[in-house]
Amino acid sequence: MVKKLSEIKKKYQKLISVENLTLAWDRINASTNNLSYKNYYRTIFWYYEYDLETNLSTLSKKLANNSYKPSKGLKIYKPKESGLQRPFTLLEIEDLIVYQAIANIVIPALAKKRQKLENNFVFSNIFNSDVEDNIFLFKNWKSGYKNYKRKISANYLSGLTFTAHFDLAAYYDTIDQNSLLSDIFKDTQNEIGNLLFECLQEWNNKTESDSKKISHGIPQGPLSSSIFGELFLLSIDDYLVDNNISYSRYVDDIVIQGRTIDEVQRAVILLDIKCKEKGLVPQSSKFKIYEATSVEEAIGKNPSLSTEEKKDIFTDEKKVLELFLFSFEKDTYDSSVIRYILKVFKDSDILFDKVFEEFSKHYEFAEEFCIYLNRLINKQTSSKLLLFVISFLNRTIPYDFVESEIWILLSNLSEYENIKTFARLAITRLQNQPSDIIRYGIYTYLSKLDDNRFIGFLSHENSKILLSLQIQNISTSITNNILFTDLLRFYSKRNSTTLKTLISRHLYFMFQYSEISDKDYNKFIALLPKLNEKELETINYYIGNDFGIDSNIDWKSFFGKSFEHASTIFYHAHLAGKRHKSEWLNAIDSFNDLLIRTFISNLNSWNPSQKTPPLIIKDKKKNDKAQDYGCLIDKGTPLAKTYPLLINNALDIHNRRCKNPLSHAMDEKTFIFTTFVTRTEFYEYLRKEKIVLSQVVQIIKHYIS
Repeated sequence: MVKKLSEIKKKYQKLISVENLTLAWDRINASTNNLSYKNYYRTIFWYYEYDLETNLSTLSKKLANNSYKPSKGLKIYKPKESGLQRPFTLLEIEDLIVYQAIANIVIPALAKKRQKLENNFVFSNIFNSDVEDNIFLFKNWKSGYKNYKRKISANYLSGLTFTAHFDLAAYYDTIDQNSLLSDIFKDTQNEIGNLLFECLQEWNNKTESDSKKISHGIPQGPLSSSIFGELFLLSIDDYLVDNNISYSRYVDDIVIQGRTIDEVQRAVILLDIKCKEKGLVPQSSKFKIYEATSVEEAIGKNPSLSTEEKKDIFTDEKKVLELFLFSFEKDTYDSSVIRYILKVFKDSDILFDKVFEEFSKHYEFAEEFCIYLNRLINKQTSSKLLLFVISFLNRTIPYDFVESEIWILLSNLSEYENIKTFARLAITRLQNQPSDIIRYGIYTYLSKLDDNRFIGFLSHENSKILLSLQIQNISTSITNNILFTDLLRFYSKRNSTTLKTLISRHLYFMFQYSEISDKDYNKFIALLPKLNEKELETINYYIGNDFGIDSNIDWKSFFGKSFEHASTIFYHAHLAGKRHKSEWLNAIDSFNDLLIRTFISNLNSWNPSQKTPPLIIKDKKKNDKAQDYGCLIDKGTPLAKTYPLLINNALDIHNRRCKNPLSHAMDEKTFIFTTFVTRTEFYEYLRKEKIVLSQVVQIIKHYIS
């Protein structure tokens, strides 16, 4: 057991090392599988990397002290062809790094287990060689997808003509977090498991006050989710192989092939049961078993553009328009061709009329449509594009993501058109508390208005990732605004070292490019306090984070030899508060036991005349023993009379702990069965603990100032 704990400790130390965090950062930047997702981060990645070594060293210290805390993710729902939506989750930069750093620890074992499956049964996210150090984690997806189609083709040509396409509904959203953790760690209660679980909980639940926390789903978009997604399906892959089922899998698309319909039906039944055992939901509306009559029918995918057609897209405008119009026709509809043309076609407005016509019919192309339209913005096209924007902002747009894209398109017209006329509409939308992604679009628009509204609304924004993403929109007109210092103070008060790092770097580049003066730069930077190492210490961090108390105390000196133990208990209390209120109460009472014993010990040296209870009971037979904690905080002691708020609240917490089933089955005096802590009680004792901590901090500062 000791050896096992030692191995877990070594893995955690490796996880939080600057070397592993650097590898995580390099892999995030090197990935080409999620470019659309990474476009949101383009500027702030650049800012963070400028002083990468320092930033990662700070992150490593936070992880070592358990003072790293994931932030809420920003959910984006992009429309799909079906009319439903595909979710993506934007994370803060340091959350992305930590998520990838955890994945780095998992990858070697996963890659080893997948070797026999890759390019035989599994064709998605194929690992490159040297997974320990290679920053390019996966081979090009195109080669994997080609091999996927080749395998289906080879199976068909060998006589496996009966085919079933098995698809999982909302795959990433339905991954059970506890099941995922048990797949990675046999014992989920370890430092890495606790860290991953806390991250996934934070990214998948909207607010701290959510009455029912969900424990399923991993964020779509980050590179790391591709790794954990593949890991979650590994047991299903092994099961299919062990049962001699001929199948080909690309992410959550599984094609089963056999010589008879019964053979395929048996395989589907086994797969269906196995998926449901893991909490996954098969896509029944798309499922059918059929006998393929050709390779194309077995693959079941639209053919790609030919080399000649791709050449035409780059050289012949007339043919491009014909192909674009042809691809929207009912009988020849081809979404892959439409996306490809919008992505790579040169800056010509020949597609504009068709885009305008199809926009509201095909919201699934909203992102590609807007990328194309943004490329067209110039003096000649701006008025036409403004009319396009007006036509949409004057109607109800069913998808928040689409509305956000329209606001961003409008903001990009500011150089050529008067866009201030939409300000009242924008303010009305913000006052109605829209989704994160709509706020993202409207903030981008407000940043171009050269008035107070961008600063005013952003100074009340709660989402840290939204605050990060808007830093790039802070221009000279905003820094020249008299209220800009208020915005800086708001950023500095946010409990995020990343925000301070990013906005400091943005201001530095504005200074370097002569967008702000030397005097203004120094004035602004002075409003962003430098990192205080004490803020990273575990107890200081969670006193601030969980109780809203700015302690800034040297707890290591205060606790002495008990410091590590006290930090561990306090961090465990933080974790327990999210999962089990009774466990939280026990952990807090244990922490208070150490806290008040140490407080009394220090008080004896700070103020020798102060009467305090004895920490050790002296026995005539010399069987000295530690004084019972309950006696130390008894209401009749001189300590209780001197510090009534501190002792009375600590005693209330201790008495409730004694009536908690995790401590005693029955009350020792009344023999009545004990009860678990309710949600209402939790908030009551959270308030009491805040008083205890506030009192101790106040007294310590009084004596050591």
